[in-house]
Amino acid sequence: MTRSFLPQCVVALLTLVAGPLAPTWAQLPNTQLQSVRPAGGKIGEKVTVSITGKDLDDVASLRFSHPGIVASQATRAPKKGETGPQVVANQFEIAIAPDVPTGIYEVRAIGRFGTSPPRSFLVSPHTQELEKEGNDDIASAMPLARDVVMNGRSDRGGDVDFYRISAGKGERLFIECVAEQIDSQLDPILSIHDADGRLLHECRDTFRHDAFLDFTAPKEGDYWVKVSDIVYDGNVEHFYQLRVHQDPHLDFVFPPAATPGTKAKMRLYGRNLPGGTPSGIKINGREIEQLDVTIDIPKRPAADGRIDADQFKRLGILVSPPNDATDGFAYRLPLKFNVSNPVFIGFATEPVVAENEPNNDAAKAQPIKIPSEVAGRFAPAGDRDWYSFEAKKGEVIELDVISQRTGIATDPFLVVQQMLPDGKVKDLAEVDNLWDANTVRRLNQETRNFGGFAFNTQTDDAVHELKVPADGTYRVMVRDLYYTARNEGGAVYRLAVRKPRPNFRLVALSHYPEDLFPMNRKRYQWVPLLRRGGTEEIDVLVYRWDGFDGDVELSLEGLPEGVTCSKAVCRKGEMSAPIILTASKEAKKWDGPIRVVGRALVDGKKVEKEADYGTVIWFGQNTHWGCRARYTPELLLSVREEDSPLRVDLGEGTVWKVAPGEKIKIPAKLVRQGKFDGAVQLLASAMPPNMSSKVVTIGKGKDSAEVEVTVGKNALLGTHHFFFEAKADTPYEKNPVLEDDDKAKKKKKTKPVSVRTPTTMVTLVVEKPEPKEAAKKK
Repeated sequence: MTRSFLPQCVVALLTLVAGPLAPTWAQLPNTQLQSVRPAGGKIGEKVTVSITGKDLDDVASLRFSHPGIVASQATRAPKKGETGPQVVANQFEIAIAPDVPTGIYEVRAIGRFGTSPPRSFLVSPHTQELEKEGNDDIASAMPLARDVVMNGRSDRGGDVDFYRISAGKGERLFIECVAEQIDSQLDPILSIHDADGRLLHECRDTFRHDAFLDFTAPKEGDYWVKVSDIVYDGNVEHFYQLRVHQDPHLDFVFPPAATPGTKAKMRLYGRNLPGGTPSGIKINGREIEQLDVTIDIPKRPAADGRIDADQFKRLGILVSPPNDATDGFAYRLPLKFNVSNPVFIGFATEPVVAENEPNNDAAKAQPIKIPSEVAGRFAPAGDRDWYSFEAKKGEVIELDVISQRTGIATDPFLVVQQMLPDGKVKDLAEVDNLWDANTVRRLNQETRNFGGFAFNTQTDDAVHELKVPADGTYRVMVRDLYYTARNEGGAVYRLAVRKPRPNFRLVALSHYPEDLFPMNRKRYQWVPLLRRGGTEEIDVLVYRWDGFDGDVELSLEGLPEGVTCSKAVCRKGEMSAPIILTASKEAKKWDGPIRVVGRALVDGKKVEKEADYGTVIWFGQNTHWGCRARYTPELLLSVREEDSPLRVDLGEGTVWKVAPGEKIKIPAKLVRQGKFDGAVQLLASAMPPNMSSKVVTIGKGKDSAEVEVTVGKNALLGTHHFFFEAKADTPYEKNPVLEDDDKAKKKKKTKPVSVRTPTTMVTLVVEKPEPKEAAKKK
């Protein structure tokens, strides 16, 4: 298999292995945004929100991903002795323009310590209401009106929330709880009860980990909706939005993909569809409807294939191997005063062919041509779909099943067979997940994966490269590994059968050191923040497929004055590369987006691509939950006029040359700033394959050392870029007091913090040694 995605991509490089910090010590502050309450607003209206987080000092603005959503600081009337309106800390008035479409947008807080990672903000045409705590049982349930978005929260462990709704006999209601889709930690269980407390219906994980309940009232009266976390966990990060409605609801679309830039006839499947007819398909025991529509399929947003804003609305929480198979857009059924929930429609990479039943056994395999993209469904229970095609000896055929990557809870399995001339059948491959053990092991080594998974891109989809052994007929069987227990109509898939197309995609995001991931350590995430005279790292993950294995040159665009970046190349066989940012001593305060661009030769042609961007939403704790990350529309950088405690210049800006099998010593110079005079450890990070180095310590009061790099005999010839990670414990004053404020200075305590910062980048050229005779002549 030459297609190499990056499973469980470690943004955690080999750094900081000297052990976890003492619990009382902290890290340099970065603005953290945990929650926005309420987590959305009504189109054309204003809403007051409160934010929670860490290091929210001097947060005076919020940045939204849509220009029609604007925030201003909330104020209150002045008290005695105060003049004019007074700012309310961590509260903002959000104005949503009338032309902002329904959808999920991003919000970030900007303060003294930079820009925060994003949280989602859901804009809709519905009135917003806040849950009032104390609704822990049926007797104290809050009333919930139709089409009102209730912003609730599981405030503490064991918290449950009850709401009272009314319904007529036989009335059908949809009850929807959104949590994961808006960056919440809540994994909701949604249930409905009668007046006697009897459970009538319960659901979870309808779409990813969010819940949708289709309820028909058995009699007229009041009913009680209960929301709780699956493990009864709770805090300010366990928020949700709950709505009871009768709007049309889309479950899936078929075919799930169409050719970009065309008008496509497609069939929507869902509930309460205007003009819909019975489909004969059931989901959770309820028959859904079907509606035939013609949809204008947009063109691809850009030649470089980046995820665009519409795709982000649907795929924002999807973390999967980025490739053209998961490009697409969010479609909502237009309604008179509203739009439906979205469904994802993919951009087909080949001509679309619909599955033609019956093809459940090998003798009835459906013939297809190369290239083509088959649209099928894993239904009914026990379904196996067979396809056949003709191929010539020496051809390479890519077989790619696309299902779980688009958010569907499936686990595709692929079988490939060769039809022999004597009528016998030869099994060529059985493929479960995309990753086999050897692939995982190799990529883990190359990306220095030591257990801290920041950007997990593992998928249950099956991909196989078939090297055709002889002219003839070949068969492919596709099934879902849940096939014996599942009988759901929405388990759709795409099977792409095509020739290889070498290419690559990039994902860039903040660097997350490995020792932020020990057992049960609190989650921590950030946006790159440069302090004067300091450095920061951005990791670029390179996803290669269909045989592309060339160098990718990386660069940053849009940097502010006073900020520079290192050269970076992701060499052959490597899956990631770092870029080091450096701020001068004169750098000015700045917040804004920057771009990561990669350039490479692919099949002899120059290819330039802007990276997609990723962000960690929640770091996991190994004994409770996994790390969760997603895509984000932009990569932001903050610069602050505060001195970095230290910087280590490695290599003096010289190009160092060495031969395979040799060792080289590279000088390191420590620049101390402020009150820091302690020791600094230098640990090898982002070292190229077949190179290594030991930990080096620059002692207390010292300012220089040498690091020794061992270059293996099998090291790749050519130019390499790498750096070391500098680790130190330093005193830090978060909010320094004025020099003449003696009373404040006495109260002020300087706390120790752990500083983790990359050194400047080293350029090392590995070249063949000169022949001995030539060396003697010299």
